[in-house]
Amino acid sequence: ACKLGAATYVSASGTSMAAALVSGAIATVRARSIRYSAADIVRHVMSGSAPMVDSGAYGAGVLDVAGAVRSINFAPRASAANSS
Repeated sequence: ACKLGAATYVSASGTSMAAALVSGAIATVRARSIRYSAADIVRHVMSGSAPMVDSGAYGAGVLDVAGAVRSINFAPRASAANSS
């Protein structure tokens, strides 16, 4: 545990920990872009991730919710691009 002011932080890892964080990130991105498909949301969340050195062991990398939200503003919808 690490204390920072009055708050205490704990380091945790594993899929059980990651599932809650990724679900929250997906909900945040979805709230900002309700017209996107599930595949579009996943693409934005993954594109907003920072790569890890050993990416095979860590999925798409370090989750960056702000990066995922920023990617919405600059990337066209994949499903819209494929429909023309």
